[in-house]
Amino acid sequence: MGWEDAWDGIGDPWRRALELAWEAFVEGSIAVGAVVLGPDGTVVAEGRNRSADPDPPAGQIGGSYVAHAEVNALGRLSLGTPEPTTLLTTLEPCVLCRAASRYAHVAEVHHAAADPIWEGAERMGELNAFFARRLPAFVPVDLGPLSRWAGALPLVAIVHRVARRRAVPVATVLADDAVVAGNRAAQPDYLAVAERLLADGLAPGTDLTLEQALARWWADLEGGGTPG
Repeated sequence: MGWEDAWDGIGDPWRRALELAWEAFVEGSIAVGAVVLGPDGTVVAEGRNRSADPDPPAGQIGGSYVAHAEVNALGRLSLGTPEPTTLLTTLEPCVLCRAASRYAHVAEVHHAAADPIWEGAERMGELNAFFARRLPAFVPVDLGPLSRWAGALPLVAIVHRVARRRAVPVATVLADDAVVAGNRAAQPDYLAVAERLLADGLAPGTDLTLEQALARWWADLEGGGTPG
């Protein structure tokens, strides 16, 4: 299956979430996108990670460690609107975003890529009966090679960010960073794709479109980082 068929097959909401993740990556933020579906299945809100965006649009958080995609999407919902049924996010939510989805009364959270860094966060409902009462169901969704893309792209963004902050080469971050190590152990296919993207020079600020990027690296995504 080519990337076009895979892209066409995932539906508009997932396509939009992946587009938002790409926008975040290009702008230098962590590559995560999220959309909120209303009771009828239509997109009622959207957001992306804006951690590197010091001047976000009105109603969005930017330039902050808490400027996560899910927070920015859920923050667009106002009190009194119909309760959202589903939050789609390209990466498994962290503790912050799991809590935000609980406060937003979301019924289900679907994620396209797993994030082993937050292993154990699914036990938040064990805190107490009140917190568990509205905790959403968290559902992994297999988008095939596009799930590998959704998992690998944030790693590329993180490696570049850490390399800039520490003023070290990308190779040094790949060798000793804790997030990289966690993914290498738990999600080696994601890490292999990320290493391939890094080796080919993908970096924030790229002038590639998402479609061009998927076409260029589709064989790697299908092969889990091994060129096809």
